[in-house]
Parts: sequence; C-alpha cells; structure tokens
Amino acid sequence: TLLRIIRGFIKPDDGALLFNDDWSQGQNEIGVIFQHINLLPWRTVTDNIRLPLELKNVPVAEIEARVANVLEITGLQGAESRYPYQLSGGMKQLAALAKALMNDDKLILMDEPFASLDPATREAMAKKLHRLWKETNTTILFVTHFIDEAVFMSDRVVLLSSRPATVKYIADTSSCNGGDYTSFRYPVSVAISQAMDTNGDLLVHDNDTLPVHNEKHPGASIKWAYALSPLIAVLLLLVWEGLVRANAYPEFILPSPAVVWQRFLDAGFSYLMYHLSVTAIEAICGFGLGAGIGLLLGYMLAKFPFLEKVVYPYITASQTTPIIAIAPLLALWFGFGMLSKVVVAALIVFFPVLVTTITSLREISSELSDLMRDLNASKWQTFLRLEIPGALPYLFATMKVAITLSLIGAVVGEFVSSNRGLGYLVIASKGVLDTPLLFVTIAALAVTGVSLYSFIMLLEKLVFRSKSGYVPYGN
Repeated sequence: TLLRIIRGFIKPDDGALLFNDDWSQGQNEIGVIFQHINLLPWRTVTDNIRLPLELKNVPVAEIEARVANVLEITGLQGAESRYPYQLSGGMKQLAALAKALMNDDKLILMDEPFASLDPATREAMAKKLHRLWKETNTTILFVTHFIDEAVFMSDRVVLLSSRPATVKYIADTSSCNGGDYTSFRYPVSVAISQAMDTNGDLLVHDNDTLPVHNEKHPGASIKWAYALSPLIAVLLLLVWEGLVRANAYPEFILPSPAVVWQRFLDAGFSYLMYHLSVTAIEAICGFGLGAGIGLLLGYMLAKFPFLEKVVYPYITASQTTPIIAIAPLLALWFGFGMLSKVVVAALIVFFPVLVTTITSLREISSELSDLMRDLNASKWQTFLRLEIPGALPYLFATMKVAITLSLIGAVVGEFVSSNRGLGYLVIASKGVLDTPLLFVTIAALAVTGVSLYSFIMLLEKLVFRSKSGYVPYGN
C-alpha cells in the first residue's frame, strides 16, 4: 500500500509526500517493479525493455543504444529474443529491472520482487541487484520480509509495525551492506553459496531457461494426421455406398456417391461457383459487419460498466429469439436482395463477438494495467500496446466460430427470400426431390465453411508469428 501511494496509484487519506520538496515533479521519475512480473507476454525481452522509451516517442537510434547498454549492465545478452514464458524467474526479474533502468528513474520501487524465487536464485538476484545499484547510483525502495536480505542490500532499513502500519525502527546498515551474504544467516547451505557466482551471473546461463520446444519433434505425428484425413473420407464414402446397395434406397431418398458426383458434373462447376460465391460474399460481409459492431460495442461496455448494466439486458433479450423467426421481418425491411442476408449473418455473429470482447478485455491482469499506468502511457498507447495484443488470442478463437455462424446466417436468409445462393439451391432441390443436387449443395456449403475457417486460422498464424512480436500465451 505504501508503494502504491508513493507511485500515485492510491490517494492518501492524510499526510504529505515529498520528493525533493516537489512531489508533482517527483512522481514522473519513479519506476515500479511489481511482485508479479509485469512483462508483456507477447513481446520479447528486448521489446519489453524498449517499451518505456517507445511510449515517450524517443528516436529509434537512441532507444537501440540505451537497450544495448541496459542489456550489458543486467547481463541479459543472449536472451534478447526470448519471450517471458521462456525465461526463468530470475531472468524475468532482470528483464523487469532492465525495463525500469531504461527510464533513468530517480527512484525505483520494488515490491517483494524475489518472493517467488527459490533460495539459491534469490541470493544470486540480491547480489546482482546490489551490484547494479552501486553501478547506476539509483535510489531503490525495496520491500522484503527477510531481515538478512534487507541488511545485506541496504543503507537503511525501516521496520514497519502491523496494521495500521507505522514506523517502529530505522536502522543504519550502510556499514555492513554488500558483505558476505552467508554471514547474515541466509538459509542457504555454505556449499551452494561458495559454488554460486559472487556477482549472480549464473542467472543468465543458457541452461537457466525453459526449453523452447519439446524434445520429441511433432513432425511425424503431423504427417500421420495428414495421411489419415483422406483415408477417413474414403472410408465414409465406402460406408455410404454400402448402405445404398445393401438397402436398395431409391435415388430421391439416398443417392449413391456416384450419382451425386454425376449430378455435380451435370450441374456444371460454373453454375455451382456462382451460387457459392453469392453465399460466401453474404457471409463475409455479414461477418465483417457483425464483428465490427460487436468489437466496438463490446469495448465500450467493457470500459463503462454503467453502460453495460443499462444496455446488456436488452442485447441478451434480443438473442433469445431464433434468427429464423426474425429473418422474414428483415427481408421486409431490407428488401429481398443481398442486404437482408448480410444483416441476418451480422446478427448471428454480433453476440459471441460482443461477449468475447468484454471478457477478453477484463481478463487482462490488473498488474499489466498497473504497468502501463506506471509508464504514464496514454489511453491510446494502452489500447495499442496492451489491450489489443492482450485480447487477440480470445478474439481469434471467437472469430473462428463467428465466421462459420455467418455462413449459417446467410443460408437462413436465403431460405426466406432469394433466387440465388446455396440456401436457394437447398430449397429448390428439396422442392423437386432432386436429392443428388441437395447433396452437392451441402458439400459446397461444407467446402465454403472449411475455407472461411481456414482463412481465419491462416490470418491468426500470420499475426501471431509476424515481426510485430505477438505470440499466443504459452506458445
């Protein structure tokens, strides 16, 4: 609580904060290293370190020079391109410290940053931080529950009472800090202490990271999966053919695969492609319209809880009515052309995108939000660098569902009123008992749905593996 008051995250009920006699100036020169490591998971070590200066629009050349200097000071060379999930606890702490050093802050607040580390790594990190403190001459306010750690690292120790916290005792430790760590009864065996690098450099050894890939390469399994997929299709066709022959079904009930194929040839590829393209365009336009409105409204509701309480019940109520019941009304309002089908598809897409947008924005941890506040990021910078990449994994998951729902919406609209499109072909073939054409149309719908779904998957891979630094959590 004291650190959050000093940084300005909490307004004090009473009293005054002084920073060189002018706190309004001082708060812009304070950095925070939280107990939970606030590294953006979709950015590499270098990109995380660059963030404070990016938000200040510092020239790229100056940023690169500062990054190289900080990487050298912290000993993080060799880990520049790693993502947070690939780092050990100690290296994450070093990366967070490097990010704080980029700002040239006059004061760095550290909220139990070593709490999650094992004893050996904790001792090594204390030595590393003590050395950096001496080299950079930066004031550090360090919260810890370990007396030995406090004495070893500090010039002065302030002992606080239990709640409500008051200063009980202030000890001058400048004469003994930086000595032999084991002399302060730190709970680590002497053997481990002697084996440890006195500067804590073991924290950046190559074997101090988690493996990037599994030892067993998945390539063989993937090849088997690609081989099995067409075999399953052949098996299904054989079962289909066997059912037709064994039960002697008439063609209008269950045509054989050969009959369906012949009907496809009779209909003509260009004829089917015309109807398929109409439905695909309706689905894509409906997807774009519904997803766009869902994203915009979802963001507004996530940011303004009062607005959510007012509007959300009506949105939920509107989704309880089956779309097939609304489609005739939409046809009357928007005409019997493409627009009514686009609106039907948009209505189906809208709600899942809306819900996912609200959920994904609220799933962004408060620690990461505090990080952007600590770096004095504007709302626009927070939107671009935190909210968008933080929500992307969730949004892509729902987009893959939404793109298939948009195809369903387009077909439902064509069922109600249309003289073209795959939905129209379903109704037309059903009306004249042209079951082979019905099967051909269903197959065309399946191909269209898989193609649209695959496009979203490809887009997801391009975004997450692009040079922008976005990666899915844990991948």
